[in-house]
Amino acid sequence: QGCFTVRVDAVQIEGMFRTHRSVVLRELLFSEGGVASMRQVEESMTRLRNLGLFREVSYALVTQLVAGPDGVVPAQDPKVPGRVLQITVDERWTLMPGFSFSQGGDLTSLRASVYDVNAFGRYLELGFQYGRLGRSENFLKSDGAANSFVLWARDPRFLDSFWRVGVDLWSYTRLRTFYSTAGDVQGGFLLNRLIAVLRAEREFSRWLRLGGTLEIMSDSFSLDLLSDPVAQAQATNFGGAPESNRAVI
Repeated sequence: QGCFTVRVDAVQIEGMFRTHRSVVLRELLFSEGGVASMRQVEESMTRLRNLGLFREVSYALVTQLVAGPDGVVPAQDPKVPGRVLQITVDERWTLMPGFSFSQGGDLTSLRASVYDVNAFGRYLELGFQYGRLGRSENFLKSDGAANSFVLWARDPRFLDSFWRVGVDLWSYTRLRTFYSTAGDVQGGFLLNRLIAVLRAEREFSRWLRLGGTLEIMSDSFSLDLLSDPVAQAQATNFGGAPESNRAVI
């Protein structure tokens, strides 16, 4: 069966309400009007299932005379019969929101996010996350709040190829405190970190991928939002905030 070949005169897709037709056609190992083996057809269906956009993917090869991409109805060839490939999918909902809130250690933390692995129906992953380190009686000033942001984008089929390219942009603030063995606060600072990440990966087959990541990170430190006792302890015990630094990985 794997060696049996057919001419795929047309591809018909049912069950999609958001995903563009081009996303499905791009995963096929053959084109409309071209010749495909049954092994290529099965492999193409596996590729569609692996996208994660569909709960189910099924297909049928139907004998039907239809016009090819050039508008001409091809004649039937007994050796390579013409078929219409009918693909039926059950599309998933891919837009995912998230929210979390926590309180402890005299700090409050809020996080909200939203991401979609099928943005605009183009099989693009876009995501955004917001975080807020809230008011603290002992560590932060009464009007102090530290905000963090993350924005990321992924294109698993960059320029309709088998390259997966992604970009991450981070800007986040974290509170770092120091304690004595008795549990007393000896100092602290706010870490402000900026990160830019570029990812690239080449898919050679379903089981082999090679790629790399370039990460640029910049750290700065401040005492601006700290409560006066913590800021004074940091200045007395450690001479102020650490020096800024950068790294390339």
